[in-house]
Amino acid sequence: MARGFPHARTPLNPAQHCPDPPARRLRPAARRVTRRSRSLRQRSELPLVLYSPEGRLTTLSLTPGENNLYFEPILAASNGWGPVEIDRSNGEQAAGDGKTLSINGKTYTRGYGVHAGSELRFSLKGTGANCTRFTADVGVDDEVGKKGKVVFQVFLDGVKAYDSGAMKGKDPARQVDLDITGKQELRLVVTDAGNGINFDHADWAQPKIFCVATTPPRPRTCR
Repeated sequence: MARGFPHARTPLNPAQHCPDPPARRLRPAARRVTRRSRSLRQRSELPLVLYSPEGRLTTLSLTPGENNLYFEPILAASNGWGPVEIDRSNGEQAAGDGKTLSINGKTYTRGYGVHAGSELRFSLKGTGANCTRFTADVGVDDEVGKKGKVVFQVFLDGVKAYDSGAMKGKDPARQVDLDITGKQELRLVVTDAGNGINFDHADWAQPKIFCVATTPPRPRTCR
């Protein structure tokens, strides 16, 4: 709720009645939280978390045309082992220790390397654009060989819109292609497929958002 102006005995001039709004500051990308290294097979660890306040989906830089999700800030995230890696596989516990993203022999230059259970949350509010489509290749990263078993899920405004089913190491990538017209929030989730989190290194490869230009309203003319 906007605050009212304090009572004044003398009239305020127009500038005082209509002050310039405070400059809006873009929230930086979520901070990485680190913790001590533990064994990959130890299953009692807490997930590593990236966080921004709930309920504050800000306008991002999504513009008309093709947008690589890599350039959008993660509003909130959690990861089952180590930090979420950008343009790298999950690797181990340390940040930046992953390799080139690779699914069944195919490599990718852009994307996210995560570990079940994980979640990434993004805003779909564009700048002068309405976003209409989300695409990505998903699969278990080649760094774990034939090990690992995960499920990829996509939620739009809290409703599940995609489920990959169980995917194992060396399975071919599956393509996600979703209509996101009118949606405000994108959540990318990876679960452990019910068999524990060991070797569950999962890739969201080449994630892209496609948007169309917003048609500005015609100015009203006086007759």
